[in-house]
Amino acid sequence: AQTGIKVLAMLGQEHDEVGVTLVTDADMQQMNREHRGIDAPTDVLSFALDDDAP
Repeated sequence: AQTGIKVLAMLGQEHDEVGVTLVTDADMQQMNREHRGIDAPTDVLSFALDDDAP
C-alpha cells in the first residue's frame, strides 16, 4: 500500500483505484489466450480500469 501511495504522490494524484483478482493457472492461461493470443499462463495481466475492462 505504501508503494502505491508513493507512486500516486509522484504522479500528483491524491487517490486512484486498483483492482486485484487472484486466479488459477488454468484461468490465467485462458485469459492470456483471450486477451493476448498467447496460449500459456503468465504471472500478471493488467487492464485499464474503464467501462470496457474484463
